[in-house]
Amino acid sequence: MYSFYKAVVVVFGPEYLRESTAADSERLLAINAERGFSGMLDSVDLFARIAEGHCPEVNFEINGHQYNKGYYLADGIYPEWSTLVKTIPNPQEEKRQMFS
Repeated sequence: MYSFYKAVVVVFGPEYLRESTAADSERLLAINAERGFSGMLDSVDLFARIAEGHCPEVNFEINGHQYNKGYYLADGIYPEWSTLVKTIPNPQEEKRQMFS
């Protein structure tokens, strides 16, 4: 198994296991903006980089308020940070259920 994992890293590492670039961030921002999530970078797969304070600068506006950092969709196990947007626990109304 170890040899298999090592081979996967060698073969796929340069493309899929590398750090994000500015171009990657721009691509993700554009895709998510089309989906109605302006300023959202990605899911919390990049959590380690956020925890280290490495967050690409992103400028967007929602309801007349300017933001300069992107956000990530997360669930309840993550800390209460402004860059982590969590779902509504136990949503009761249809609109809230749809958001969740």
